[in-house]
Amino acid sequence: MTKNFHERFKIPIDFNEARQRFVNRAHNLIFDDLLDQCGSEREWICREIVTMLGLRYVEACDLELFIRGNFTPTLLAIKAFYRAAPDLNRETDAHVKILLEESEVNLSILWHEGHVFLERAPLLDEKLVNDVLGWLEDPKFHTVIEPFQKGVRHLLDSAQRPDLRADAITDMYKALEALAKIVTGRTEKDLSTNRELFVKRVEVSEPYRELLKQCIDYANDFRHTATAAKPRQTISDKEAESFVYLTGVFLRLAMPTANT
Repeated sequence: MTKNFHERFKIPIDFNEARQRFVNRAHNLIFDDLLDQCGSEREWICREIVTMLGLRYVEACDLELFIRGNFTPTLLAIKAFYRAAPDLNRETDAHVKILLEESEVNLSILWHEGHVFLERAPLLDEKLVNDVLGWLEDPKFHTVIEPFQKGVRHLLDSAQRPDLRADAITDMYKALEALAKIVTGRTEKDLSTNRELFVKRVEVSEPYRELLKQCIDYANDFRHTATAAKPRQTISDKEAESFVYLTGVFLRLAMPTANT
């Protein structure tokens, strides 16, 4: 009896219908329940949400008039609410988690601390992005999580701006560099200087050390300013995506050492 009704009785749910149900639940849990807890700040928060949507705010109007039951504006509105009502961030996170878990189909989106990401490879996203982000929430990893989050956002935005793929590689390099500083204790050194000690501290076999060093060298090439003689590399979406996941592998690999 643990399955949803439609799963137990093999009743198919249309993707668009599932997105509409997400919108309806978001209104019930967030825009009605949580927003009503904001008291005197409710009007200002509504204005912030409508501004995020890029619309002209009309005083004392219901948010539903602006969102109009659409999925993407709903995600933007939740994101704006998260930013405008920081005291309710924990509750918002919990409600969004419920919304995604109760969805009848996979909506192909990820949520983390007020950021919405489009899902790419669900299993890899879960293990190499979500899990890593969860571990990096520890305050001592703040220098690691910031470039890692930025790299994921650049990867997702690169669908419209291919030039951001190289930025995603650079961001992942910075995340790995920050973790290397923690692992080695040499906070003043960059990754190219810390590389040998870092791979030694991680305690892996020699062939795997070589792989890690090669990936560091690969990413380091993207950090140099492009010139006419040596323009910045042009890479595919899949290559950038794979390096983001590979960075997640290395962060998972080094995390136990960083925690000791």
